[in-house]
Amino acid sequence: MMWSSTAIVHIADLDTAQKREHGIPKIPDFPDGPAAFTIVGTPPVDPSVLVPIQSLHDLYNSEFNRLKAAYDGRESARIEREAYIKAHPPQPKNITLNYWRTEKPAAVKGDAR
Repeated sequence: MMWSSTAIVHIADLDTAQKREHGIPKIPDFPDGPAAFTIVGTPPVDPSVLVPIQSLHDLYNSEFNRLKAAYDGRESARIEREAYIKAHPPQPKNITLNYWRTEKPAAVKGDAR
């Protein structure tokens, strides 16, 4: 988890438009071991602002096996579903579209109604 105000989706376009050569920042690889965080820059004045982040990391670390099993199950189901759809593509359905006018149409120029 990283805090950032950089929209990396459009950085290449922005760099090209402004003739800069900064490029997209490299997102670091996750280290092995339990989840942790590091404050880069000035630490917060009130340490209580870090409690939600620390709590999230503690929850992740204590429930890692359950979270990993749930993720693996979802990925397996997704892959099976994609294979099924590829083998059995859905057929387009015939639809009936009912419509009606809510106002009288404007008179045509030269019409004697």
